[in-house]
Amino acid sequence: MDFKHPLRSAAALTLSAALLFCPAAQAEENRFTDVSETDWFYPYVMDLSEKKVINGYPDGTFQPQNTVTAGEALALIVTAAGNDSKTPTEDHWASGYASFAVTRGYISEEDVQDLNRPMTRLEIARLAAKALILSPSENPSPFADCDDGYVTILQEWGILSGNEMDGLFYFKPDDSIQRSEISAILYQMSITNVHPHEIKYGWGYVPILDSVPVNSYDPAAFYKQGDQMHYSDPNRPYMVGVDVSKFQGEIDWQAVKDSGIEFAILRIGGSYLQSGDIYDDVLFEENYQGARDVGLKVGVYFFSAAVNAEEANREADYVLGRLAGRPLDLPLVWDWEDLGNNSYRNTGLATEALVPAAHTFCGRVRDAGYQPMIYFNNLAGYRRYDLSQMLDYQFWYARYTDYPDFYYDFDMWQYTSKGRVPGIEGNVDMNIYFLDTY
Repeated sequence: MDFKHPLRSAAALTLSAALLFCPAAQAEENRFTDVSETDWFYPYVMDLSEKKVINGYPDGTFQPQNTVTAGEALALIVTAAGNDSKTPTEDHWASGYASFAVTRGYISEEDVQDLNRPMTRLEIARLAAKALILSPSENPSPFADCDDGYVTILQEWGILSGNEMDGLFYFKPDDSIQRSEISAILYQMSITNVHPHEIKYGWGYVPILDSVPVNSYDPAAFYKQGDQMHYSDPNRPYMVGVDVSKFQGEIDWQAVKDSGIEFAILRIGGSYLQSGDIYDDVLFEENYQGARDVGLKVGVYFFSAAVNAEEANREADYVLGRLAGRPLDLPLVWDWEDLGNNSYRNTGLATEALVPAAHTFCGRVRDAGYQPMIYFNNLAGYRRYDLSQMLDYQFWYARYTDYPDFYYDFDMWQYTSKGRVPGIEGNVDMNIYFLDTY
């Protein structure tokens, strides 16, 4: 998109004209006193404002002619690239974005010393390309005054273009940029999928596994009543439940049921993260009997620290031995987690070791007549497991958000670790389990 004026470049004309008639922009009420529907940047500003990527000033203005500072550019581009907001790390309001960008290699520490200075167009382009995880183009530059590969790759993706003069295109890399101008770039960043066969995770991307079913849940259908999550689609029946261990202490299971809870996943034991030795959950027997006595549906999980198939087999021996053939209403879960602590033996375990371990445990579970399930968060789901090799098992996804944004489908969602349920003292994990998957 043209830094100076997106409608002046012949190369950008077709794209820009199409964007001017964006339905979302037309429907958006003008919330800025100094932005008119006739302004070339109007649709970009309105769309970005609706998405909460860009804001105005307390007096109700947008101030489109203001020069963009380094702090503003960092905040806007980091956000437009799909990252969460960043808490200040120092006095300056944008210091959190600066720290994030430096850590990720988007910009040098030297370049963020003064966050109030104007940022050049070249700096903006390099920052935008790196935030989108784009490599510099090796193709010839279309610009007569700039041969930077990051600028070229953004032009190739349609995110920016130059000013035409006498048959040549100029980028003006050393010029500053106005708020109106950066809005066009931010808009293009927000709508352009520069990694069409990948999933954004953290500050990077992972390949899409075509054989794994895609998340089929409607984000708008999730809602809470108190601490209980519900789903409004009548075609997707579900249950609301908890998962517990000895850490919840003595539980009044009748009070739990009376509150509307329908199932419980009980920890049966686990493996120590530093040694791999197996331990009992000392309240499993009590919880199993108590939950079943009041009519709750019951499943079981084992907290694993296995690093190979042999250890996973030993864990399965323990679980099946302790169950001793007792019935379960819901799955028997292998809860393997990478907690990111280098003192833990399973931190950073390679997929090539994790997948056979999971197969070993889950295969033993299935052979014993139980439904196997694996538990994972985004880290394990995207980077540790190869879910295309896990399709024989149910998925239990953990993420504490308003709705589950995992790319792939799952059967149960653990949506909080801080739920409150009558009959349980303190916080408890809470889940919603979709019955059409069971």
